[in-house]
Amino acid sequence: MATSALVLALRRQREHTVKLGEGKKVTFLRPPETEMTKMLHGDGDTRTWVVGIAEVRACVVDWQGFTEADIKGAAVGSSDPLPFDSELWGEMVSDKIEWMRKVADDILKSVVKHINKQDATAKNSEPA
Repeated sequence: MATSALVLALRRQREHTVKLGEGKKVTFLRPPETEMTKMLHGDGDTRTWVVGIAEVRACVVDWQGFTEADIKGAAVGSSDPLPFDSELWGEMVSDKIEWMRKVADDILKSVVKHINKQDATAKNSEPA
């Protein structure tokens, strides 16, 4: 299998979709393990996972159901689907706290699920 196909397969393993309502949804990639540590805040026993707007802006890689009318208004904007644009996504989500929270929650859930899966695998792999 070609390297590009393997890279795509790895990315798809980290891919998740979040429904935002009104026919809109976004696709994000769970941050790779090397990036997860940036979301861990605090010291010692009081460390907390924090997913904020920076992660929501950076992790989203695609969308469905977004149109120019969503941005400009139905009277002015086209109802044709807009291709994903990360800069436009960043501006839109920065002014939509409900969307930001939904995506941030799902990013956090994906990180926790990944860590729990690793822990379970490690426990099953330990010699008796």
